[in-house]
Amino acid sequence: MDSLLWALFEGADSSFYVRLATHGPDLIRDEDFADCYSAGMGRPSIPPSLLMRAVLLQLRDDVSDREAARRAAKDLDWKRGLGLEADVVPFHHTTLSVFRSRLLINDADERVLRITLERAVTARLFPKKVLALVDSTGVMGAAAVADTYELVRQAIARVVGAAGGAEALPRKLRGRAKGIVAGKTRIDWADSNARRSELGRLVTVARQVLDATADNETLSDARQLLKQIIDQNIDVDPDDGAGPGIRRGVARDRVVSVVDPDIVMAARAHRNGSTATRRM
Repeated sequence: MDSLLWALFEGADSSFYVRLATHGPDLIRDEDFADCYSAGMGRPSIPPSLLMRAVLLQLRDDVSDREAARRAAKDLDWKRGLGLEADVVPFHHTTLSVFRSRLLINDADERVLRITLERAVTARLFPKKVLALVDSTGVMGAAAVADTYELVRQAIARVVGAAGGAEALPRKLRGRAKGIVAGKTRIDWADSNARRSELGRLVTVARQVLDATADNETLSDARQLLKQIIDQNIDVDPDDGAGPGIRRGVARDRVVSVVDPDIVMAARAHRNGSTATRRM
């Protein structure tokens, strides 16, 4: 790519970002993701190889989806690693969540991540020990757990917004609703107790919001989406008695986005055997 952006990196050939830019096309190929997309829909709007490069950069820099999207849009190191021109804004932060969910639902998460990391180790982008990530920590699966919490939060916020905002709810619920709408709670995702506590908080607020809006027929779509997301992802009364927990496994018709109706429709169409939509 002959551009001002690339000229700015002249002489920095040993950096991780430059090596990713150099080896990226060989490390990550769109055909690696062929079984995650229906041939009838053609190529996805955002190449999966680009999103997988972003996942590698996330692993390397240890950043959230939101920060990854910001860096992809603003950070010149990331832009070079992703093979982007300086003025390109490649994706919204929720796109990474949808991407990981697509891999999980098609049982491609471990396979694609292992293939990618093996190639990255060969290219000396990562030390060999990083391959243990696939087996011991479930990188993509762990990220998808965090995605599930955010999915529930967004669904609650959608109902609250459709109701007219937190101020339209009963007074005792407004503070909790505002906290949900404000954004993702910062917790230690490695702490199982912290995760369980946060999930319990989300489920409690979701139930309260659903109860408070039960008589508002104009909110039926938003309320149904919230109910569906909770039913698909959360065991509200598990056998261990420790409060709500994440369900094991991934439903084939799982809703993976509250903002992209095409993704929801694609999931339903796949369940019904349609070949006219993207596979979920």
